[in-house]
Amino acid sequence: MNNYKEIKCKYAKIEELRSNDSLNKINKLGKELSEIKTEISKIDKPIIEQITKLENSRSEIVVEYLSKSNQITDQQTDKFGHNSTPEFEKKLSQNEKEANSKTKVFENKIEFLYQKLAKNNKYQELKAKESKIKSEIDEEYISIKEKYSKQLENLQYDLNYLNAQFKELTANLNTQELKTLTKNRDSIKQNPCNFTIKN
Repeated sequence: MNNYKEIKCKYAKIEELRSNDSLNKINKLGKELSEIKTEISKIDKPIIEQITKLENSRSEIVVEYLSKSNQITDQQTDKFGHNSTPEFEKKLSQNEKEANSKTKVFENKIEFLYQKLAKNNKYQELKAKESKIKSEIDEEYISIKEKYSKQLENLQYDLNYLNAQFKELTANLNTQELKTLTKNRDSIKQNPCNFTIKN
């Protein structure tokens, strides 16, 4: 049990070190990232809101076009069944041209707004910083994981071995002994570094 307690305690301490490492390094970067995102939002939020309104208006025109197209088709079907006529094709084509002409206006405005963002030097600088910090956060996660993974793997191997031994040991115990041993092991799992083994 002492061996199990010692390894569980080491494991807990290394996990705590890893967690503190993550918090110290990544929280600092996370704070910087949050500040940059706030700055980006000040620039792109009003533009994104305008783009959303324009896209909604464009969608309304498409719905209107489809509705009118369905009406033209229904009228044609009522008169001529599923047979096409030059007048029907002309009406459909005219409706499509009108829809394309109207939606093009909105598409041009949307494209202009995206270009406005693309030409905004401050915005581009902030986006580049945001991307750089995200990469640094990813690198930190990998670095911290690699730093502690070997130690944790070795300790986990030892714990797996001790757990296998525990199963062998418990096979020959009476109910009360098994209960006491299992209780001790569970208590160690809960608080490995501060648990005192009682015989």
